[in-house]
Amino acid sequence: MKSTRFLILATMFVTLIATNKVSTDLIQKTDPSLVSRYAEGPIPPEVQSILGIAGGPGSYTKLNVGTGGFIAADLKGGGAYVKLNSTDLKPKEGVTNLSYRLEPGRALIFDRLVIEYATADPGTAVEDVTNWTKSLPAELAVGSIEIQSNNEKVYEGSLDVINNDQNNGSKPFHQLFDPRYIADAKQWDIIIKQPKAFSDATVAHYIKVHMDGLMTSIS
Repeated sequence: MKSTRFLILATMFVTLIATNKVSTDLIQKTDPSLVSRYAEGPIPPEVQSILGIAGGPGSYTKLNVGTGGFIAADLKGGGAYVKLNSTDLKPKEGVTNLSYRLEPGRALIFDRLVIEYATADPGTAVEDVTNWTKSLPAELAVGSIEIQSNNEKVYEGSLDVINNDQNNGSKPFHQLFDPRYIADAKQWDIIIKQPKAFSDATVAHYIKVHMDGLMTSIS
């Protein structure tokens, strides 16, 4: 029996297919029966016509639940709009498991957020930062976070709310009301909007954003 969380994430995946938000590669390798099982409404004929045509019988698309994406970056002194993605981004241990554009077939659907913070000597490489904490300083907590997929805003929220939720002992994360996504084969970005600079200017300030849910894959 599938968990309620899986059902919600799978329904979002099918919604992305029905609205043509994901790549043709991913749609072609998705079993039509999976789509009909989790669809909330009719699937457009133009989408139905290409479902499963590259995979033959059965599905080559996998919904890998319990996975997600993360990215860490240097906020320097804060007090600015900072985009965490860059054109040269690629998976690197301690920095991110994502690329500038997600690979075709590798879409991220997430329903939980965790944001960590750390300080280090200026110039410290992100992968060398170790003292991560989920308790955000006041200067960062007054800001907000925006997540984009293909230049479309898919999520925006207060860092203060996320900070309060993720430091709750029983559920140490921020639960989204509805799942959000980063589409495969499309550009994405995370923007930190921080109106106030950090009071300690002697160190560099770092952020790590975790987006937990499921990652699709095709074979």
